[in-house]
Amino acid sequence: MAVVKYHKETCSRCGGSGEHSYNQLTGSVCFKCHGAKEVTSKIGMKAREFATSILEDTLENFINDGTQLVKMRNGRQRYFHFDTYTKEEEPMGNYLVGGVPRQTFKYTFFRKGKEVPALNVISQDYHDKRPIRKIPTTEQVQEISNYQDKLLARRRRK
Repeated sequence: MAVVKYHKETCSRCGGSGEHSYNQLTGSVCFKCHGAKEVTSKIGMKAREFATSILEDTLENFINDGTQLVKMRNGRQRYFHFDTYTKEEEPMGNYLVGGVPRQTFKYTFFRKGKEVPALNVISQDYHDKRPIRKIPTTEQVQEISNYQDKLLARRRRK
């Protein structure tokens, strides 16, 4: 799987040491870079926004044939990966939104044929807007890297 390397710069708070003033709770770890000594630069953030624009979609637009691997956030703010899902025909229950009843359905997510433990009950109106993020292909990683390189070249010219 291809990975995007976003442009980084030395942390301006700790000067690249990863440490800042000491306290008893967290020690001397820098709060800006969390001890990594580097932070994503403004150009890296713009490249990340560009990546989000080409990789994010909704569950409604997902091609459910097992050819595309995506990740989705569950209720605990963690990501899980899947390539297909099923939806049961019968609703599991109802709830009210502004006095209007909404239905919930059971969704089961799979990756390589095995069930993925995840948030499996989704309301129908949320299903249409459910955000997913495609796992980037090599071509998409190259496109993001080229965009970032173009931004870096523009900055060097100034």
